[in-house]
Amino acid sequence: MDALAVVLTVVWALVSGWFVSLLAHQYRADETDSYAEPCDALCDSCGHVMKLSDGLPLRTTCPDCGVRLPLTWAGSQLAVLTGCLLMLVVFGARIAVPFLWLIPVLVLCATIDLRTFMIPARIVWSGFAIGAALISVTAFAVGNTASITSAAIGAAVFFGFLYVSNWIYPAGMGFGDVRLGAVLGLYLGWVDLRLTLYGLMIGCIFGVISGLPARLRAGHPGAAFPFGPSLALGTCCALWLYQPLVTTR
Repeated sequence: MDALAVVLTVVWALVSGWFVSLLAHQYRADETDSYAEPCDALCDSCGHVMKLSDGLPLRTTCPDCGVRLPLTWAGSQLAVLTGCLLMLVVFGARIAVPFLWLIPVLVLCATIDLRTFMIPARIVWSGFAIGAALISVTAFAVGNTASITSAAIGAAVFFGFLYVSNWIYPAGMGFGDVRLGAVLGLYLGWVDLRLTLYGLMIGCIFGVISGLPARLRAGHPGAAFPFGPSLALGTCCALWLYQPLVTTR
């Protein structure tokens, strides 16, 4: 693999993960409006307002009081770094750029959902718009413009399935998950339309695995849990494993 591509990917992942960790902690757990404005990111112990310079890559303690920060600070940065490198390994430098945008968007949405049970609409639609533009440019650059149509169909299928599920049983998932489905389907469909089904299936499996313990602890089957991280991880797994999943031997 091109050493320069690896270096550039690591730099991008560290910088974008740095921003992701700060922005993810600027949303409050008591906000229910998916269009809520971000506010200050605060240390849970001393209330110190965390600035960008305070959230240096893989920082684990508050710079003011020294108390350990939530795992989501360093964890989100590590997830961006790991995810970006895996995308580079799987897809190569030639078409990796759209996926290097996808990973920070998914980690940001998943981290906010874990903390607040909310996926901000502005982040989802910004991620979708820029992702669609990057996919289109890449498709033209490699001479595979038909994949743009496949990406659009994938976005419609994933979004449509979650929309109908939400319409049938609104308590089963938030509409932020439905919006996120458009981003997930966009990328899955771009690679191969069959991956849309695999991404949904794997995401639902992860959702059952993560949601069952939460509901058992709550003592009733209707207890809420963040579904966005499961959908995001399911999509990433489908993309990372796309060759054994869809390649005919």
